[in-house]
Amino acid sequence: MQRPYDVETVQKALEQRISRSNSVLPPKGICGAIIDSLNKACGGKGNRYTVLFHLFDVTTSKELTPEQWGALLEWVGVYKNDDGSPAWGYSEFLDAECKAILDSVRYNAMSEEEKLAEMKSRVLARATKYKSPMFQESPPESTEDKLEEIGY
Repeated sequence: MQRPYDVETVQKALEQRISRSNSVLPPKGICGAIIDSLNKACGGKGNRYTVLFHLFDVTTSKELTPEQWGALLEWVGVYKNDDGSPAWGYSEFLDAECKAILDSVRYNAMSEEEKLAEMKSRVLARATKYKSPMFQESPPESTEDKLEEIGY
């Protein structure tokens, strides 16, 4: 399967990596680069905590096992930049995969009413984007009626 992975595939890939790990903690500099990369990809420290909790049921990176660190190293894909700068790079897919995890966590925390409102918003945005004839005929104030007509 090609990356970026969906949330379930990320979890399975990490579980597989953990099961074949050699229990060696990556060097502190690499661990720091992983944390920094996750902070960037997740949009901040709080979101990184959410991703780590979702993936490993830990509240901080200090609780990660060597096997989990090894899995993160492979998933995040940190590398030293070739330009001589002290900055590290990470996998081009990490941003999208972290966003998918955060979106999944947010969606699962929603009430049924919030989920319905989110779905209505997405349907309306897609219909508007693709200029659905159903939505072109009516003024914006009747959009809710149109959504109700089609069962949303």
